[in-house]
Amino acid sequence: NVYMNRVDKLLLGCIWMLGNTKSFKEAEEFFNIENFETSMEVYLKKILKLGSTYIVWPLSEELQQIQKGFMIGYKFPKLVGVIGSLHIEVDPNAEEERFEYFNAIMQKHTIVLQIVCDNNLLLRDVCVGCPGGQTISEILENSPLYSLLTDPNGLLVKNNYLLLGGTEHPHLN
Repeated sequence: NVYMNRVDKLLLGCIWMLGNTKSFKEAEEFFNIENFETSMEVYLKKILKLGSTYIVWPLSEELQQIQKGFMIGYKFPKLVGVIGSLHIEVDPNAEEERFEYFNAIMQKHTIVLQIVCDNNLLLRDVCVGCPGGQTISEILENSPLYSLLTDPNGLLVKNNYLLLGGTEHPHLN
């Protein structure tokens, strides 16, 4: 709890909740925050409003710098980002959503958070809310990021830049 004096405890609580399957009641007790679920919802809505200001896809010159950063730091040529995803457990409201949001592997109803980070661990793309019943490939293909990755006239394709993802991610040419 030493860190809670230096960092906003609601931020820590949100990250904690997104990273595990504990209850809101447990979060209220651990972080000493009343009405944690409502507070978290309000907080995340504020972050989403700010997202388009701070989470932006880099332009040409910045992509070159990111690529150089990955090469210098990790000896990985042409890399401009690392893509990953996280399942967040949800309780679907409507009966028709129960199937779509059910992740058979995890045996839970989830939504998926897909992110891309650069060499400095800055978020460069965030897509949240895809039903957990979809595959990682389907989530990527339905995200706005997909057009950047496949546009033959785009910076990524023209420069043969790469995103590094897990084995579930499709190999795009």
